[in-house]
Amino acid sequence: MGRSLSIVKKFLLKLLTVGLDESIGSEESRSVAKDIVRYFQTAKTCLSYCEVDDLASEAIELFQALISSCGTEFIGKQIVGDKSSLLAILDIVTVGDRHTETFARLLGDLAKSGSLPESVLKFELRSCAIAALSAAIVMDGDDENIIEEDGSSLARICVDCLSSILSQIAMTPVEARAMTSAIGKVLSVTVLNRFYIQASRETTLNNSCVDHSINRSKITSSSEARILCAIASSIDSIKTLCDVGGLEAISLLAHDGDLAAIRALRQVCEESPNLMIEVEAHLSIMHVISTMKDRVTRSHDNYSEQRELLIHSLSILKSLAKSEDTCSTISSSENSLCALNVASNIIVASSAHRVNKSLHATTDIPDASPRGFTRNGDSSVKEVQIDKYCKGEAQEENADKNRTDDLDTKETSIIYNPDSPICGYLLLDSDFSLEQAALSLMSSFISSKSHRQQIMNDQILIDAVVELAQADSSLPSLLDVQCDAIDFLVCLTKYILHSPDLILEVLISVVEEQTQVLKGSRNTNQYSKSKKIAASAVFGMQNLFCTPINDDLRVKSILAGSEMFVYLVDSLYVGPKIHRLSLGLTDGILFSNVTSLFLLASGNEKTQRVLLSTRHVSSLIRLIMMTSGAVVNCVLATSEGSDHFDAAMEFSLLSLSYITNETCQIKMERPLNISTIQNIEPSPGAFLHCLKHLTSEKMFGGTSRIIAMKLLSDL
Repeated sequence: MGRSLSIVKKFLLKLLTVGLDESIGSEESRSVAKDIVRYFQTAKTCLSYCEVDDLASEAIELFQALISSCGTEFIGKQIVGDKSSLLAILDIVTVGDRHTETFARLLGDLAKSGSLPESVLKFELRSCAIAALSAAIVMDGDDENIIEEDGSSLARICVDCLSSILSQIAMTPVEARAMTSAIGKVLSVTVLNRFYIQASRETTLNNSCVDHSINRSKITSSSEARILCAIASSIDSIKTLCDVGGLEAISLLAHDGDLAAIRALRQVCEESPNLMIEVEAHLSIMHVISTMKDRVTRSHDNYSEQRELLIHSLSILKSLAKSEDTCSTISSSENSLCALNVASNIIVASSAHRVNKSLHATTDIPDASPRGFTRNGDSSVKEVQIDKYCKGEAQEENADKNRTDDLDTKETSIIYNPDSPICGYLLLDSDFSLEQAALSLMSSFISSKSHRQQIMNDQILIDAVVELAQADSSLPSLLDVQCDAIDFLVCLTKYILHSPDLILEVLISVVEEQTQVLKGSRNTNQYSKSKKIAASAVFGMQNLFCTPINDDLRVKSILAGSEMFVYLVDSLYVGPKIHRLSLGLTDGILFSNVTSLFLLASGNEKTQRVLLSTRHVSSLIRLIMMTSGAVVNCVLATSEGSDHFDAAMEFSLLSLSYITNETCQIKMERPLNISTIQNIEPSPGAFLHCLKHLTSEKMFGGTSRIIAMKLLSDL
């Protein structure tokens, strides 16, 4: 009975196929056929029979007749609206046979119309679609595993279809691994081959008047390039992709300034910087940075993308320059100096714009001055052009040159000025990510002697960084770039400076300003960033304290550090208990840095009067009690950074040990003894109990125990 029914179905399918073929003759019969197909859901029924072995051949012939008679668009609507029908087509394409092309082409048409990605997402068939199209791509590939550019080839249709599906949602790690195994090699070889052909054409023509950018942009915008970059965004797929030439292909895409490729390389760089060097991707990154002027000039309406491209490129180069395995390769590359010049120009342009805005805000003359920069009241305006920077020829420009800056008043718009430095096109008033990337790159280059020398010899750049470091801390948007500017200056303090006094003055002013911010801020985020800025500035002050600087600056630096230290300790000691229970790494670093600074100043006659003040000594004692954990009512609890707090306690003990000697006692406002300590303690004998605790507990290092015993003896 079952066999007879199968024979009947075969006959009916053939009969229906003949009828549909005959309906093509006139519009009226075609319209009637569509009504019948829609009413009886013929396409759905046909697809269900395609998966039955005995009926598959006849069902597929009928499906082809449906497309011929009713059209791809009509049948496509029947398919994408039904999950079982769409799944059936995907299964057929996945299995692969002589009829696969019919269904794959239908999927391609649906993808072009935009209906396929929506349905795949709606019915949660993404994994099935990826598997089906990947299988079809591999099946149709030629002997060299290259996807032809011809839009009529099955592999081209499938890869374009796959790209449209993947554009809807970010690829998952599972999907990335599956696609890398299935089509990673095909995609990589295809992209590499297209670049090879293009390079051959350019070499053959050898004509500088011919613009090859259009052909190159076709490669970077191709579906295989998009998919390849999406796969590389998954960490799990990077190694496999590298083995089949995928990373090399992405590097070539990045060389042409493809943003998706640059993003993918940044992901690779964070996980495996060595891989970047192996495929010479760092050269592509440097090329992007060094040719940014041309890119911005060509992209009059696409500054946002170029800005993001530059930010990622600078960040990648910074990571490579900081990695122990890759830093030597980066610093020895001649293009790295050009990248440094571009980063320098960004900072100069940003500083110039900020100061120029402040000048406009304080004068009645609109647009009176160009994008320049001033420092310490100097009204002279200096400007550096990026093309001169790229040649290493930074120089001062005439301040009287006329400018126009029509978009400066728009807080969130791209800053545009035809006569400004080229990177000025990419600066934003409300986002300093580009400046942060530039500062971070320059900081990473300071360890290289040749780069450091170029930086130190560029007074225009140093002044611009100083301007950013002294930005208004009350503006949250400036805190991050201010922190990076200070980190840059602090990196410089590790080496011999021509004018350490200037940098030290800046760091002192930063600490003083952040102390005021900490005293007045109620914003948790701003409070945390201010402490981070202060910690970095204090570290720089340490580096410069023993250099040949003015003694008055030494005293000023200790005064600034002590003022902040006293406030922070008092706010923890007498403030709400919750403050002592929510300290983190930044707090620990700040306390260890500032107490270490006090040790450096202990032997200086002029700084002793600060260190011997009653307020300062009281804060040292209070910090020791809080960090020791011995005094119940004032214990500090840290989620992280406990090592830094332990160091701060040891530094405070050392400072206090120095203060208890007879020479210092004579100079003190009030000599340190049991009676004066009682005014500081939360309870009588608390500090002595704390010292005894330090001498008895094995958990404390030898330094703390020995100094605690000495203090007990002295007191």
